[in-house]
Amino acid sequence: MKIIYGTNEAYYSRLHRFFEKAPITHIALCFTLNGKDIVVEATRPCGRQICLSRWQKRYQLKAIQEIEFNEELEFLIYLKIKKEIIGIKYDFPAYFFGWFWALLTIWKKDKQLYKNPFNSLDKKICTEILDPIKDDLHQYNVCLNNIDLSGVTPFMLYKKLSKEMGIHNVYKNF
Repeated sequence: MKIIYGTNEAYYSRLHRFFEKAPITHIALCFTLNGKDIVVEATRPCGRQICLSRWQKRYQLKAIQEIEFNEELEFLIYLKIKKEIIGIKYDFPAYFFGWFWALLTIWKKDKQLYKNPFNSLDKKICTEILDPIKDDLHQYNVCLNNIDLSGVTPFMLYKKLSKEMGIHNVYKNF
């Protein structure tokens, strides 16, 4: 399974890059199934599944991190993510609060990660794509259990995952 990071030229991505000084504004998961790269993302208006080439028409790929699952486990992870993300509405209040709060913690140089009070259990933002598989990731030395993923930016998550033993950084373009 690959964790892919990107950005685009939408106004909110440009604002995000400017204020956070971050090259990354979006995160998604990529699964190789039957030889095809399938992307699952929590996006607006709702979570979806598309092929990687279509995703790259919307986003400039900035980084890839990989967790090496065997084919069977990757397929089971894909099914779990698909069930929890596809068709789920985008959580705009959590997005705006999380973005604001993340910028505030960056400016204050505060390393504490806080719980997002606007996070909704029945809606998702892109950084929450890993929520359904936190326990599975823990078995691969990737610990996210103490982090509210709705309260971090994609770049904050990228930096956190870069330090985890079970994550392999396979591509970086920034």
